[in-house]
Amino acid sequence: MTRIKNIISNQYHQLNLAERGRIETLRGLDWSIRRIAKALHRNPSTISRELRRGTTTQINANTHIFEQSYLAETGEAVYRKHRLNSCYRGLFDHCQTFCNALVTALKARPRMHSVDTFVHQFKTNYPGVVCPSTPTAYRYIDDQRLAIRNSDLPAKLRRRVKRPGTKHHRINKKNLGHLIEERPTVVQARQELGHWEGDLVKGKRVESEPALMTLTERVSRLEIIVKLPNYHADTCLKAFQKNLYDYGTEYFKIITSDNGAEF
Repeated sequence: MTRIKNIISNQYHQLNLAERGRIETLRGLDWSIRRIAKALHRNPSTISRELRRGTTTQINANTHIFEQSYLAETGEAVYRKHRLNSCYRGLFDHCQTFCNALVTALKARPRMHSVDTFVHQFKTNYPGVVCPSTPTAYRYIDDQRLAIRNSDLPAKLRRRVKRPGTKHHRINKKNLGHLIEERPTVVQARQELGHWEGDLVKGKRVESEPALMTLTERVSRLEIIVKLPNYHADTCLKAFQKNLYDYGTEYFKIITSDNGAEF
């Protein structure tokens, strides 16, 4: 079975420069389109389209008359140009007007826009011009595809972005202890002595000023008031311990206080 009579369809391949050179030579010998197609094992429509692409006007050196002739280099150049335009080059190549305007706006002093506000204004003022979204604009900056860097965006450097699937553990997070709702039911019912509530009464909010520490028994409403020279945490702790030992630890089962720094 010959190639031109093969009934199995093969994947189409573009003409290469060598085939275009043969077309130029055979066309110069006044071969017909079908004869050239048969010699190159190509479809006549392929040869016809190639002749239209690569045909150019030249001056005959002998007669000085304009003539139409096919050139392989011209056909190859036109093919590569069309091939380049047929491929999608991405959003970045189509939004250069926006990118140039964004760089100018962010480098202006005083600066009037952030990335987000500029994207919104650009879409409003130029609805027919290609404009990326705010996250895409930030991604261009991160990828250094624009003439601005993250150092030109001071607010972005201070912002911590939460990413899905990751947890941020605060090193210096204050442990607030158990919630007041987690107290035993016997404390909530006020049916048993020995459960106290503590609080601190401050005058002026100055650490060196004296304060009053109060302990209130929830059932009998007995009140213990202690004057403190200041409301530092260590001062409150010493006052707690002194009262426990003075009155007896057996009378203090649970002491509930708020989440103030002094406790």
